[in-house]
Amino acid sequence: MAKLHPSLHSNIHMVVMGLGVSGMAAVRYGLACGAKVSVSDVGSKIDVENKLKSVAGGATVQFESDGHTDEFLLQADILFLSPGISVDDRIRNIEKKGVKVVGELAIVADLIDVPIVAVTGTNGKTTVTSLVGELLKASGKKVFIGGNIGIPILNWLLSDEDVDVVVLEVSSFQLETAGDFRPTIGILLNITPDHLDRHGSMNEYRNAKLNLFANQGKDDVAVIFGNDCFCTDAPLGGGGKKILFGVGDGQDVVLNAGHISFCYEDKYEKYSLSGTVFNNNIGLLNSAPAIYAARKLHCSHEDIEKGLKDFALDEHRLEFVRSIDGVDFYNDSKATNTGAVISGVQQFESVVLIIGGRDKGDDYKLLRDVVVERVKFFICIGEAAPLIVEALGDLSVPFVEAASFHEAIQLAQQLALSGQTVLLAPGCASFDMFKNYQDRGNQFRDSVWALQSKNSKKV
Repeated sequence: MAKLHPSLHSNIHMVVMGLGVSGMAAVRYGLACGAKVSVSDVGSKIDVENKLKSVAGGATVQFESDGHTDEFLLQADILFLSPGISVDDRIRNIEKKGVKVVGELAIVADLIDVPIVAVTGTNGKTTVTSLVGELLKASGKKVFIGGNIGIPILNWLLSDEDVDVVVLEVSSFQLETAGDFRPTIGILLNITPDHLDRHGSMNEYRNAKLNLFANQGKDDVAVIFGNDCFCTDAPLGGGGKKILFGVGDGQDVVLNAGHISFCYEDKYEKYSLSGTVFNNNIGLLNSAPAIYAARKLHCSHEDIEKGLKDFALDEHRLEFVRSIDGVDFYNDSKATNTGAVISGVQQFESVVLIIGGRDKGDDYKLLRDVVVERVKFFICIGEAAPLIVEALGDLSVPFVEAASFHEAIQLAQQLALSGQTVLLAPGCASFDMFKNYQDRGNQFRDSVWALQSKNSKKV
């Protein structure tokens, strides 16, 4: 079980920069440890005061609102950086002046004494993290599942929950400030362009992801997608044992149609995906590292296969909504980058694609091959629509820019033929039109269920 060690962070001044979910968890943690806690946030004074009332428990917390000043930040012994704030030149200069810059992973590095499974990658993190946790539970283990999904790890540290394994989804933002964080099993699913508006380049984005393995020792394991040279060619930095999963020669965990196989303790094992939600191309990629991690943590073959059959996918990830007039409608609102769009489109033979939203610096030209191969028509929405048209508009595939989300769904129904799939796979952030990707997916579902049959309209 993890133990709270107040001595590690007591009698220090912790400045929390950014009062989002992770920042509020850091305030609670710092106060529980006996640290002096201050907060710097871009929100209004009223917003900051209201948030502090919910987490500070009546304790006095000094704060600044409406932005961050160097004078305020330089008070800190430790500067807690919320994941949404980049480690830029300003932060590096503050660090050079003696302030220790940390994120939540750096704080918990010395506080957890049970095995940690940490999952990162551009696409599939949430599914794989959830699956690892559920497979462990199917074997009777007590598990905390959180991090970048669900409950912040700092909130869990303050609870009385006793667990056997900690399973975390970790983002590139969190890994920028991971410090000495060391997972027992680190999983890297893939690296495709994403968040380049923050990281600046693919190499910098990859370097952030690779921080996952930087502190691993010889008894730890680095599980990496073996068919992505951008993953496999990069130096890991740590001393963990590299395990490759993928298709073809050279893989330790082998993907075949309908099953996963590997050697465990010198014995060949095979895991069937028949009758599970993973019996498809994306499912193979997502289930393989999760199965291996569960087996490595001594889950039985039988319990793993039972866990696979019992698992249900999260909402908004290739979620079937309904069929109407022979057309299937799928909600993939969580596809917020080009890699996720490619993976989603490849699951279907003939697609009417709804794509767009707020641009994150992605290269939409990466979609050209899959659009030519499988997309019959694409409908652009949101702020990124002109950029998508610039990247794909010269292809032989027809397209249109919709004036609204609702119009895009109506156009998709009009254009799709029986046997085709209407797929919402935005490839972008949602914040130009929606609260978040969940809101976007929910509105898609509601709009699709409100559609009438083309035949009924003619009556």
